[in-house]
Amino acid sequence: MAGRLLVHLLRRYLREGRTEFTNREIRLTNKLRLPDYKDNLETRLLLLRRRLEEKAAPIQLIRTGRGRIRLWISESPSLNDEPR
Repeated sequence: MAGRLLVHLLRRYLREGRTEFTNREIRLTNKLRLPDYKDNLETRLLLLRRRLEEKAAPIQLIRTGRGRIRLWISESPSLNDEPR
């Protein structure tokens, strides 16, 4: 799940230049295949944020408010857009 979340955010960043996201819009994204019931998305994002911090990754997630996150990137990312 964490990988799908991160790839989703990075793709939006690369396509649209977006860095600000809300939990609501992430939850409504069908491509992520989140469970139908209200999932603990906030906890998953928190764990992903901690994991990125621990690894000192060039990509970080910053909580900017209730239900809001910012994607912070120190290096230019690239993704292979081939479908799996």
